[in-house]
Amino acid sequence: MKLIRDALWTFFGNSFARLTSGLFTIALARFVGLETYGVFVLALAFSAIVAQFADFGVQQTYIKLVNESNLAVDGLKTASFWLRLLLIVIACVGFAAMAPLFVKGIYLHAVLLLVIPYAFGMSMFNLRQAVLMAAHDMRSAAIHRVMNTVMIVGLTLLVLYAMGPQRDNPVVVNAAYGFSAFLAGIVAVVKLMAHLRQSFDFSQMRRLLNGIGGFFWTGMLYVVAPQVPLLMLQAFASPLTLGAFAIAYRLPLVLYMVPMSIAQSFYPKLIASNRDPLTYRRLISIELASITALGSLMSLVLDFFSPWLLPLLLGAKSAATPGLHEALQLIAWILALQSMSLPFAHVLMTSGFQGLRAVVQGGALFVAVVPYYFASQLDDLMLMANIVVLVEGLALLIYIVMVARFVNASLARMMILRIAPYAMVLLAGKASQLKLVELGRSEVLSQLGLLLAMVLTLGLIANRQFKKTTS
Repeated sequence: MKLIRDALWTFFGNSFARLTSGLFTIALARFVGLETYGVFVLALAFSAIVAQFADFGVQQTYIKLVNESNLAVDGLKTASFWLRLLLIVIACVGFAAMAPLFVKGIYLHAVLLLVIPYAFGMSMFNLRQAVLMAAHDMRSAAIHRVMNTVMIVGLTLLVLYAMGPQRDNPVVVNAAYGFSAFLAGIVAVVKLMAHLRQSFDFSQMRRLLNGIGGFFWTGMLYVVAPQVPLLMLQAFASPLTLGAFAIAYRLPLVLYMVPMSIAQSFYPKLIASNRDPLTYRRLISIELASITALGSLMSLVLDFFSPWLLPLLLGAKSAATPGLHEALQLIAWILALQSMSLPFAHVLMTSGFQGLRAVVQGGALFVAVVPYYFASQLDDLMLMANIVVLVEGLALLIYIVMVARFVNASLARMMILRIAPYAMVLLAGKASQLKLVELGRSEVLSQLGLLLAMVLTLGLIANRQFKKTTS
């Protein structure tokens, strides 16, 4: 029962916070235009990278050490806090110095005004989340996440409302969001101070530093890989293509936060149960069935409803941008692919092979860099969308091979058999949808009927897998 309660709290906190934040950042596109929105999403891409440098794997290492060892937790909290402050300074100073090399001059000030305050705010937020999650206090972690999001979104809205006609200026938009995150980080620090010692022993700092390597590179590549298309486009493509790709790409990434939130609730439990093969296998099976079903359903809905969703989000003028609708329909399928990949990544991370996740991300990124470059040079939105989906499919295949080769071939076979029915239903559904369009029968009722049939099929598959796991 505690596992279920923890999963529900984590799901509630993460889903509410990430969807609220994500939908807010998407809704901005309607009010500031696609070109300004492209600059905003570009700054978010850089902020994710800088925040990862500021974290440096400390969060995952802290959770792992607390769950695996009988350490002096208060001393470890204090060491984690001071280490994070040091990393924030290094990451922000380094980015400010190197940003002119990577960011076009017309975007530079707007990017800096979001990235630097956001990196501090998110680092402090993640530190408090790590403390609560390591103690298995998922209720408090969920409430903290919700309040943090409400504060950032609320303050940003107040600032933009106060700025009036200037709110479509990318500098204003980025500064409002960045400094709202900074103030939320200050609140997290205040709440942490009561739990920190005045001093700490350096042995705790050494424990953290000794364990961060694999987590840092894994997290860095995991964060960097999705940002590369945006970074390439801002360097070589037009602002309109950057903005159009940003909205088509961000929608699936925001929705992916829901299955990822469910998966995060399993992570501490998977670490704790690693020595019990039966419990571990059961948890992986439940995680795989739940997030694969959810990710598949969300891909379907986003694909099928995109003709009505884009005008609602962007307005008729922006929604009519050439290639935008087709790009969104295609990119929607990364939701299903990422949801299938995540349990394989968790197997590697909780079985002592966290560095292999970095290998997977690095390998897929290495293969994709040259195609990304050419798509950006050609200013081709659809080509970039195709490459993004192919890269996610390649990553899934590499994850399967890694788990079979380095962890357990039997476990990998079981996981493949569980995702195979979802994959077959999705392929059949997409083929049917394309055939309807070819026959000129892509009316609303045809689309809805096909969608309903697929939803019911996926639901039956998930239900059968849950019964098999829990019986």
